[in-house]
Amino acid sequence: MTALSKIQSAGFVVALVNGNLNVTPTKTKLTDTQRTFIKSHKSQIIKQLTAAQIQHDIRDRLEDRPEISTSYCYQVIDKPDAVLTLISRQSVASAKQSLVQKFGDRLIGFYPMPINY
Repeated sequence: MTALSKIQSAGFVVALVNGNLNVTPTKTKLTDTQRTFIKSHKSQIIKQLTAAQIQHDIRDRLEDRPEISTSYCYQVIDKPDAVLTLISRQSVASAKQSLVQKFGDRLIGFYPMPINY
């Protein structure tokens, strides 16, 4: 279970607002333990929310372009807090190899994100 899904399954709505986490209870207030968990997993939760938003945005833009079926989120050491996106018809292995050729050791994360209609 991811940090994001853990806090969501506890009954909270989690969103990014101007780059900050916004946690809204649906029924109960945050406990001190939950607050500590969110603080210690903040960067992971932000990355997960960012990746989900990117996939949502891509899906919206590509709704009329079924020939493009895969997006890949990736990170490079130069911008560790940024999640970048490659949209390609390439297979997972080919897309990753393309990014490795381009960024070499600077590539620090690679996440295939299938676009589901």
